[in-house]
Formats: sequence, C-alpha cells, structure tokens
Amino acid sequence: MLCSLCWSANAGAQEQGLEENEFAVFIGFALEGRDDGFAVGVEYERRIDESLGLGVLVEHTFGDFDTWVFAVPLTLHVEEWKFVLAAGIEDRDGRSENLVRIAVGYGVETSKLKMTPTLNVDFVDDETVFVLGVSFGWPF
Repeated sequence: MLCSLCWSANAGAQEQGLEENEFAVFIGFALEGRDDGFAVGVEYERRIDESLGLGVLVEHTFGDFDTWVFAVPLTLHVEEWKFVLAAGIEDRDGRSENLVRIAVGYGVETSKLKMTPTLNVDFVDDETVFVLGVSFGWPF
C-alpha cells in the first residue's frame, strides 16, 4: 500500500514537470541562550506533489555546544517560500532528547542550484534554539 502511494505521488510530480528530489548542504549559525555555534548539515527532500515534500536531515553544531540533530521534515512549498515542520531527536553529550523544528525559507533558483536562506527554530525539552543559515540545493 505504501509503495503504491509513493508511486502514485511520484507519477503526479512527474506529470507536473517537477524535480522529484533535492539534495542540499546547509551552513548556518545556532544560538541558544548565551551559547552559539557553527552549524552544518545535509538534507534530502522527495517531492510528493507541487506543494508538499518529505525528507530527512542531519545537522551538526560546533562551538559552545556540540550537538547532532536528526529529523524528518515535512515541507510545504508556496511559490518561492518553504515552510517546514520536522520531528526528530537532538543528541548532545550522549544524551538524546525529542526535537520539534519549525522553519521558514525563501528559495532563489539559478540554472543548477537552489539557494534558500532559512530561519529554523528548534524546541528541545524546555530549550529553544535558533538556527539561521542558508542551504545550497541541487534538484534532480
């Protein structure tokens, strides 16, 4: 059943002339209270249709804190805007906690590259982490 849904969604994306996948590299800056760090990550998104995508992301923050984020983002595309809701985990010092990420970005496309400045807000336990950065994506 699930494979049938994926095939059906994939066929819909192909009929609309959409790129079905996007791989992106993220570079940013994280701020949590008085602590900050440099964040890098990779993202993959599979377009279900013109406005909806599902993917995975892995991100690492260096600096005042050493953190890994693993999440599954659901993305809503509205013209050049990108709205993300992701569920995942944050791993810090060998301790994993549940994470919810909301994000907004604005994509600018060139002939082969999509650049998307993004603001992410991560809710982990009773902490809020802001991550501002840009992703460089390659649709395929």
